[in-house]
Amino acid sequence: MALSLLLATMAVGAGALSLLTGSRIRMMDPAMTDYQALTRGAAVVFIAALTPVLGTFLLAPGGILVALGAGIRSLFLKNPQPEGIVTA
Repeated sequence: MALSLLLATMAVGAGALSLLTGSRIRMMDPAMTDYQALTRGAAVVFIAALTPVLGTFLLAPGGILVALGAGIRSLFLKNPQPEGIVTA
């Protein structure tokens, strides 16, 4: 039960990390749609975690911790969206 809750929280956080990465990628190409930005953000996070040495020992554990933190934050804050990100 606790493991399922932990994994669900990390999934929410990983989605938020992909959304944030995608929004920063979209700043470089404003013509990109929301879905394209989200897909590219998820791909960047995924590929970075698969990089053999850097991804395994630095990015994957860091991404797991960031995803867990973002998931926990989204559960306990009313408005977890960071300032500076403009949503349409």
